[in-house]
Amino acid sequence: MKCHICGADTEWKCEKCEEPVCEDCCVPYTQFTQIDYPLCNSCGEAMCYEEARNRQEEEEGDAERKKIKDEKNLCARIKYNSTEQKEKRRLKKIELQKQRAEENRKSSERVLSIMNSMFGEIK
Repeated sequence: MKCHICGADTEWKCEKCEEPVCEDCCVPYTQFTQIDYPLCNSCGEAMCYEEARNRQEEEEGDAERKKIKDEKNLCARIKYNSTEQKEKRRLKKIELQKQRAEENRKSSERVLSIMNSMFGEIK
């Protein structure tokens, strides 16, 4: 068989295009490619182009998702800082303080009743 790129004799075939390819016309194994099978340079370049295109699409998608997220955060921030929401939080805080004070008063009364039952009248 003759290499379809340079015409040298070979026994290998490209994994993608099934064309005969010699060792010199194969994509070399590197830490970045990590291709451990025969792949001709033209198929390797096409693969690199496809990977770059996929990365670019992912980055564009990430940018779009970030833009949408930022818009949602801005809307939430505006709603959180509105005067209505501030007033709601203030009233809720006052209500919780009243509830805690009532719980503390009831707890104190229970403790006082227990102490009275144990030691007699305590004032």
